[in-house]
Amino acid sequence: SILEDVAKRAPLDKARIAASGFSAGGSMAWMMGCYAGSQFNAVISVAGALRREAPATCPDPVARGLQVHGFTDTQVPHEGRAIRDWHQGDVQETMGLMRRSIGCRSNPTAIKVGSWRSRVWDRCERGNLAYLEHDGGHGLPRGWSDIAREWLETGTLTHE
Repeated sequence: SILEDVAKRAPLDKARIAASGFSAGGSMAWMMGCYAGSQFNAVISVAGALRREAPATCPDPVARGLQVHGFTDTQVPHEGRAIRDWHQGDVQETMGLMRRSIGCRSNPTAIKVGSWRSRVWDRCERGNLAYLEHDGGHGLPRGWSDIAREWLETGTLTHE
């Protein structure tokens, strides 16, 4: 409803809307991409994952998703973690859910290792996914936004 309201007030190119967030915001971005994905061109999550219990498949999956995550992140560890009465999601579980939801094979079509490590699924039935990992922890690593912008604009994930 927010996007509909904005579209009434200003020119809005729905083909260029991305949901993005950091940490809990990244979790929210994946949730929007799972339950209202047709409203967005892409999802970019930095250091976030869907909270558990995640659905078996997304009812309205976004066609394009990028996960940026730190290898040494202990705030949102790859495996998730229990916090009082709820559980952070598992990053790879989230990626698996999105792969199944848009018809990607389990193995990536491209893997690149350098100062960043990436896995790309670009031969999916209904879109593409990318996973970008850095050596740091829970934070916004230098250069991530340039890589993400290029991915949004060109559909390719380039990095050193």
